[in-house]
Amino acid sequence: MYELKARRFQLIEAKVTNTQNNSQWSFNQQPQLQSITGGQRVFVQAIRSYSSNAVGGSPFTQGNVMPTAADIQNTTLTLSVLGNLRIRNLPLAELNAIWSDTAAYVPFTLSPFLLCNIWGIDWTQSYITTVLGAHAANVSFLFGIYYAYSTDPQEDYSGIPYVDPNA
Repeated sequence: MYELKARRFQLIEAKVTNTQNNSQWSFNQQPQLQSITGGQRVFVQAIRSYSSNAVGGSPFTQGNVMPTAADIQNTTLTLSVLGNLRIRNLPLAELNAIWSDTAAYVPFTLSPFLLCNIWGIDWTQSYITTVLGAHAANVSFLFGIYYAYSTDPQEDYSGIPYVDPNA
């Protein structure tokens, strides 16, 4: 199992407001995750998703419920990177690390979903798709975004600091 050494973390939300099948739900603008401030590049390193088994409610939208294990299994993520839909229909089950569903075994992964050199994500053009409608209206899908700025000191997998040959 790979242990992520994240420099920064941000929790973001995609709100589902009805239970229709095959619906797309966009993210709000995420200024702290945009590569727009003074030429600063924001590299997204890993993404996690969270179900009702991990988080009891949304810190952003009071009263919204969290997705169930079935909601996670029936939802995908699409990311717009530098104007292109580069990551399409990634199952949220790939991003979820915590399951404790007594009804049935649910697949999960212990390692975070790692991204390589992904910067320039346009969160307003990125979205989740509920293949089967969510279990209720007003569901908050939460995502943990692990990221670093291009100016942050980088380390390779061994923990030895990376020295930029161009610096």
